Amino acid sequence: MALLFMAYIVILTVYFARLPALPGARLISSVLLAGMLEALAFGCACTLLLGMGPLRGSLSRTALYAAIVMVFTMTAVVQGYALLISNSFVSVLALENTEEAFLTASLARNALLVAAGVACVVMLVYSWRRAGRQLPRRPLLGLLLAALLCCAGVAALNAGTSSAGSEAHLASGQSPLAAMLRAGLDLYDPDDAPDGSTVLSAGESVCGVTLGSGHYPFLRDGLGAPPSLPFPATQAVQQPNVIVLFIEGESARLFESYGGRYPGLTPNVSRMAGQAMVVDNYFNHTAATFRGLQGTLTSGYPFHGGADGGAGWREGNASSYARRSYASLPKMLQRRGYETVFFSPHPRSDALTSLVGMLGFDNIYTATRSRSELLHVPEPLFRQSLTDREAYGSLVRFLRQRNDATPFFASLYSVGTHAFLDIPADGIPYRDGGELSLNTLHTTDAEFGAFYDYFMSSPYAANTILVLTVDHAHYAEPPYVRVAGDHYKPYFVDQIPLLIHAPWLQLPARLDAHGRTSVDLAPTLLQLLGIDKIRNSFLGYSLFDRRHDRDFSVAAIGRAVYAIYHGQVYAPGEIPDQIAPGYAQCRALVKAYYTHEVANTVFPAGAGHGETAAPAPADAVLDGYALRLPAPVLAAARPAGHCALDRVDGKTLTRGVATTIRPGQPFTTGGWVVDGDGTAPAQFKLLLRGDSEAYGFQARTGVSRPDVARVLRASAAVRSGFNITVYPDDVPAGTYRMMSLVDRGTAGMEICDMQRQLLVGPGHAP
Repeated sequence: MALLFMAYIVILTVYFARLPALPGARLISSVLLAGMLEALAFGCACTLLLGMGPLRGSLSRTALYAAIVMVFTMTAVVQGYALLISNSFVSVLALENTEEAFLTASLARNALLVAAGVACVVMLVYSWRRAGRQLPRRPLLGLLLAALLCCAGVAALNAGTSSAGSEAHLASGQSPLAAMLRAGLDLYDPDDAPDGSTVLSAGESVCGVTLGSGHYPFLRDGLGAPPSLPFPATQAVQQPNVIVLFIEGESARLFESYGGRYPGLTPNVSRMAGQAMVVDNYFNHTAATFRGLQGTLTSGYPFHGGADGGAGWREGNASSYARRSYASLPKMLQRRGYETVFFSPHPRSDALTSLVGMLGFDNIYTATRSRSELLHVPEPLFRQSLTDREAYGSLVRFLRQRNDATPFFASLYSVGTHAFLDIPADGIPYRDGGELSLNTLHTTDAEFGAFYDYFMSSPYAANTILVLTVDHAHYAEPPYVRVAGDHYKPYFVDQIPLLIHAPWLQLPARLDAHGRTSVDLAPTLLQLLGIDKIRNSFLGYSLFDRRHDRDFSVAAIGRAVYAIYHGQVYAPGEIPDQIAPGYAQCRALVKAYYTHEVANTVFPAGAGHGETAAPAPADAVLDGYALRLPAPVLAAARPAGHCALDRVDGKTLTRGVATTIRPGQPFTTGGWVVDGDGTAPAQFKLLLRGDSEAYGFQARTGVSRPDVARVLRASAAVRSGFNITVYPDDVPAGTYRMMSLVDRGTAGMEICDMQRQLLVGPGHAP
C-alpha cells in the first residue's frame, strides 16, 4: 500500500511539473487526499481479511483478498501509466478505442503490467502462507468502519468529476480507482443512456435546425442551399470525382498555412494551400476516429465511439448499427452513379472496416487487400497497419490502374499522426527529431506530398474535388502539448484544417467558417457538386451558405457537449453566460439526435437518398468482407423471398454437395436474390451460416436475370442477379450453409436459404 501511494505521488509530481502553470493548492490537495483515502481503504480491507484468520483453508476469503489486491494494484499501475502518457486517467474515449490498442502498444506498458501481475501473485502467496494473528471483533469492526469511511470520502471527492468528457487533464478530486470505475460505468450504460426524455416539437428551430414532424424529425427533402454557388465556374465539369483525405487527429495550429510556428514542418500541405481554398476557424464537431468519420460523412452526432459494452464496435455496436439507417455522403453519391471506395490502413478484421461498410462504401481497400492487390508486398509490419507511405501509395496505384469513366468518390484515412505513435523506420524526422508530434506530422506531410505530386500531374487534377482534412483534432498527449503553443486548451476539440481543390471553380483563397464545424462538410461537398434536391437527415449546412453562420457552435463527444465561441473552446462546466441559453438548445438537439439513433429514426431505411439505384453492369463484381453476425440478428429474421447461388469460381454448384475452398482464399460467386415482395433488393448480405456463428458479406443486385423474372412471373426481379468476390479471411474452417439476408427496414429482416453448402478448409460435409 505504501509503495503504491509513493509511486502515485511520484507520478503526480511528474504530471504537475510539466503543466504550463503552477496548479492550484485545491487541485493538488484534493487528488492527493483522494488517492490517500483509496490507499487506506485498500489497506483496511486487506488487514480486515487477514485479521479474520489465516487465508489458508478459507477459499472465499482467499478469493476476495486476491480480487482486492489484483483490482487495486492493476488499476493503480494502469492509471499511473495513463496519466504519464496521456495527461489524464483512463477515460471513456480510451475504453471506446480499445479496438485500436495495437497502435499504441509499447514494451514499457507491457512490462509494467507484467510486473504488477507478478507483484499481486507474490503478495497473495506471502499472505496465504503467513499464519497471522486473528483480531478480536472490535478491531475488525473498526477496520470495516474505517474502510467504509475512506470509500465515502473517495466518493464525495469524485462526485464533482466525470469521465464522460474528453479533457486531457486531471480534475480536482479524481483518484485512480474511482476514475476507472466511473469510466466503466459510463461505458457500460444501457443503449438508451443518452436520455430518451428529450422531446422537441415539430416545426421548432433548434440550434439552427428546423425539425420536421412524424417519426423522423431530421428528415428533409433538400439541403436548403442557395441555387447557385457564390462564385463562378470557369468551365463545366459534369459529375466531378471526389477524393477526401482524412489525416488522423491533427489540429490546424501546427500547419504553416494556419500560422504554425515551425518553419518547414508541412511544406507539401502549404503547396496545396497555395493552389486551393483554405478554410479558417473550422473546428471538429466530435471525436475520436469512429465518431469523426461517421459524423463527418453523415452530418450528425453519433453517440457511440469505437466500442460498445466492451465488445468493440465490430462485435458490439455493429449488431445494432447494422439495423440503423443514416443518410451518408457515400450512399448519396452511389445513388448518383458514383463508385465509392475507402482506403483503410487497418486489417480486414479491424472494426473500422465494419464502420465504413455501414456508411455505404461498396469497395473497401484494407491493409491486407492494398498490400496484396496494389502494393504487392508482404503483410503490414508497422503497428499491424499501413504506414502513411503505403496508404498514399495504395491510392496512387488505384488511380493509375483505373480506366473506368464512371465518376468515383474515394476516401482515405491515414494513421501515421495517431497519438502515442512514433514514426516508422523510413519516417522523416523534423529537424533534430526531438519532438514526436512534429516528427509524425512532418512524415505524413512528406507522404501526402508524394501523392500530391502525382495527383497534380494526372488527368484527375482537372476534374476532381480534392479535400484534405482530419477526422478530429489532436489528442492532448504530453508531446503535443509541448509544441501546441500558447492559449491551447487540452480538449479533444480544436480548430482543424480543411483545404479544398476544385480548379474549375473560382474558389476564394481563404474562407472564414466563423467557428462552424465538420458537421457542415458533407453538405458543403454536395453543394460543390451541384446537388441539392436529395433526401437527407443532415444537421449541417453548406459552409458557403452564410445564412447559417451563428455566434457559436457545439461539438459533442458522447455525453460531453462543448461550445465553440469566438474561436475558443469551452468545456461543459465553463460555458459563458452570454451563450448559455443557445448552448442549452444545442445540447438538447444533440441529445435528441442520440435518442433517435437508439430508436433508428434518424433516417428511414429503404427510403433512398433522392435517387433510384443505378443498375450495376452485367459483369459487375463487388468485393465482400466478413462481418460476424450475432445470433439475435438472425433469430429476428423471418424466412421469405427466393434466392439461389449458381457458381463458385466458375464452377456450377450441386445441391447437397459442399464446395470446398481454402481458408482465407478469396473466391468469386454469383446468383440471384428476390425479396418477399418479388423485388430485387438494392443491397443484401450473402451469409455463410455455421452451427454457432454466421458471417455476412455486403453485396448488391443489379445483374440482369430475365430468366428469374420469367419463372417467378415478377418483372421487378429482372435485375436480381449479383456477382461478388468474397474475402473469407476471418471465417474459421467449417461447413457453412449459403443464405441471403435482406433488410426491409420497418418490415424487418428476411432470410433465404440458397440450398448450397460451402466447406472452408479441412473438414467434411454433413
